[in-house]
Amino acid sequence: NSLMEVERRSILYHFIFLLLNLRRKICNGFKGYLSMKPDITGKKDIVIIMQFFYEKAKADKVIGHFFTDVVEVNWEKHIPTMSAFWENVLFYTGEYDGNPLDAHKKIHAQNATSSLHFERWLRIFNETIDQHFSGKNATKMKLHASGISAVMLQQLL
Repeated sequence: NSLMEVERRSILYHFIFLLLNLRRKICNGFKGYLSMKPDITGKKDIVIIMQFFYEKAKADKVIGHFFTDVVEVNWEKHIPTMSAFWENVLFYTGEYDGNPLDAHKKIHAQNATSSLHFERWLRIFNETIDQHFSGKNATKMKLHASGISAVMLQQLL
């Protein structure tokens, strides 16, 4: 009798385990179905991020003035340059040849930057990525942005 009870409980626990596992798979699949955002796969995706990011950044009350008043930005040159930078960060293309720290030192000399500015930049950057992409490369881009922001902040302040 107790052997039958043990077997019955074992079957019941196994059944519950299978149901919970099935529920997890369905929920995860449904979440993925709802997002349906592609991962970043190359330059065209990075250009999209740069275009949307800079539109938001220019309009932002905290950092917008850096892009509209402090520095005269040639957007036809800047977007491809920054796209090449991020493509190199993500895919090691070797396309970017520049020194972002030097560029930001010049900006900082004209108009002091603060941790608030870098936090805002990072928030807008990450939000822009999240609005359009998800996946391994999207996460990698956000992680690198966070690291770059921290280094810039440390070097400039």
